[in-house]
Amino acid sequence: MKDILDVKYPDAMKVVLVTDNLNTRTTASFYDDFSSKETPALL
Repeated sequence: MKDILDVKYPDAMKVVLVTDNLNTRTTASFYDDFSSKETPALL
């Protein structure tokens, strides 16, 4: 996700993430994978 946001779409104002029901992610999962400083910028 970080690579998609930082490398592929660095200038995007908004990125819509579509997931399947087998691997649904919540906002909290970003805090599991990234630092607390990084996460708000990714959301």
